[in-house]
Amino acid sequence: MCFSLIDLVMKKHKIGSGLIVAIICCILLPLACSEEVDTYKADNYYPNEFIDSLMVDIVTFMGGKPRSADYLTRHDEIHRPHFVEQSRDFHIDRLFIDDDGTHYYYIIRPARHPLGNQRAVGGKFMLDENDKINVFEETFVTQVMDEKELKELGASLFEKLISGDEHLFLNNRQIIEWPDDRCLYDREKNEWRYDVVTAG
Repeated sequence: MCFSLIDLVMKKHKIGSGLIVAIICCILLPLACSEEVDTYKADNYYPNEFIDSLMVDIVTFMGGKPRSADYLTRHDEIHRPHFVEQSRDFHIDRLFIDDDGTHYYYIIRPARHPLGNQRAVGGKFMLDENDKINVFEETFVTQVMDEKELKELGASLFEKLISGDEHLFLNNRQIIEWPDDRCLYDREKNEWRYDVVTAG
């Protein structure tokens, strides 16, 4: 039926088959591209309800603590509403889980800075048998940029993070704020600090 209709149109308007193929390609190619699957979307791995809860757990590690909390007590249930509120301004832009269960993330988060109000954080974590984070680290924090720039930057930064080649960009001060030669990530306190002593 479809090919009969195309033949009819071709005969009526004296259109060659090459032109018909070109027209069909022009129509279908953009549609095919728009359906491209993003392999790093968080909802490829988890339902939205779990992602919301996971985001709160992540923000408990990387967000601003209540004044009454320290790096140990911030995980206490009494402080969870504080991190639930904060988590509304954080977004998992990219997530990948490798074969051993390591979760690699690229998160766009708020930033209080004269140059803007957003930056990105890349790192990794592991979940325990209860789906709670038991190992967490931030590998880098970007400079402040607008969201479009952060998303574009994430495409290359995230691939390097997954492949273990993050050292190739960590010294680029135009895109990376931390780590630098003074501020390093404390894996015990899960904070960027100026008093971290590195081994060796």
